[in-house]
Amino acid sequence: MSLFPSIGRIYSMLFKTSGTSERDAEVAVFAGTGDPSGTLVPGGQAMASTQTALNLKQDASDSSDLLWFTTDGGTTWASINEGGIQSATVSITATELRAIETTPIELVATPGAGKWLEFISAHFFLDFGTIAFDDAAADGNLDVTYTNLAGESVGGLEADGFIDAVADAHKITKNADVLEPCADIATATNKALVLSNDGAAFTGATADSVLLVRTFYRVHDLTIAV
Repeated sequence: MSLFPSIGRIYSMLFKTSGTSERDAEVAVFAGTGDPSGTLVPGGQAMASTQTALNLKQDASDSSDLLWFTTDGGTTWASINEGGIQSATVSITATELRAIETTPIELVATPGAGKWLEFISAHFFLDFGTIAFDDAAADGNLDVTYTNLAGESVGGLEADGFIDAVADAHKITKNADVLEPCADIATATNKALVLSNDGAAFTGATADSVLLVRTFYRVHDLTIAV
């Protein structure tokens, strides 16, 4: 049975204790079409006395993620999906692609002190413009690493036949070793995931294709409470 029949798309839901329930723990769910604006409540943080309700909303920029925030009028937003699979999408211009072997592009920002990012996979979409790149088989390949060019490689793919495509193209890469997603967690702690070219530069001075990369990852907290 549908909870919300014939009301169209649900943009947000408000959770609060039911004022009519015989059980104090019962929660009532309210659907809404607006965007409740309130202060972020990170996972594990209790609500303040002035915060009267919690809202759960789909992240507009990342459909796989959910956001919690309160109704006290704040404006800070952030994800609470720590430990679950999250995603981040970046758009890389043709100019940035030509320089990516020396200037890596950040795919996922640093997660914070005492945390590290587990790279799961990445979906690459080459949005072909009008002029293709000239990528030879001997040129470098796309490489996902931590921090910079010297960071540990955790995923990559063959660029030849993809970067130089003359039409829109898709590629997917997974973690280099799913049994050991990061060989040295200590060196990857609070490090960003970046994309680079592991060899010679992609050429094509007038090439105008754009590369969109959606990275799937988990955030792990190295402090484990029992």
